[in-house]
Amino acid sequence: MDLVLEVRQKLKEYREALMFERTLASLGPPPVRTFDAINHAAIRYDKALEQREPIMIGSSAKLYTTNEDLVVLKQSEFEDRLTSFVQRYLPVFFMAERRDDNMAYIPEKRIARFVTVLGILITVILLFVAILALYFILNPTVKLIMVGVFMLLFAGSVGLFTTAKRSEVFAATAAYTAVLVVFVSGNLGSDPWLSGLWSGGNCTCTGSS
Repeated sequence: MDLVLEVRQKLKEYREALMFERTLASLGPPPVRTFDAINHAAIRYDKALEQREPIMIGSSAKLYTTNEDLVVLKQSEFEDRLTSFVQRYLPVFFMAERRDDNMAYIPEKRIARFVTVLGILITVILLFVAILALYFILNPTVKLIMVGVFMLLFAGSVGLFTTAKRSEVFAATAAYTAVLVVFVSGNLGSDPWLSGLWSGGNCTCTGSS
């Protein structure tokens, strides 16, 4: 009986260890921006030597040279490419606090609001410019080509600037294309040249004698 209890205890410990390792393996590495911030904080400027030196010495000096052995406990909610671009190249516009030790605090929510507004503007511009172009283009063939071009631009912007899944990209692109197709079909139907073509080219000519 004691052996059975011991086996059960060992199995319980094994399963707990297995679940722990599974959870640990699912944790991803920190983003490049976060790792760079940690690496920067672990290095100080030595005024005597006039160069940057790691705070820790020995083997620990190279502890933060790579993020392969590091994990992040909480992933950021905003990991799309447009947000990453703004965080990397335009952080100076979103600084909330700057300290004397060459470090600054940048709230992610500020960047998220900016990216949201920018994404809405891009969507509106793509739709407005497409409708405007299709309105002034008279050649039906060119109109259909422009629908394909704007469809590719919209799908590319959604795929590059957001974290949308493939199914969501397809759905958004289909809705966008449907708007353009309805607009084009309405214009094509009202085109007198095409109306004559679709009706077999028959027309009634009248003239005065």
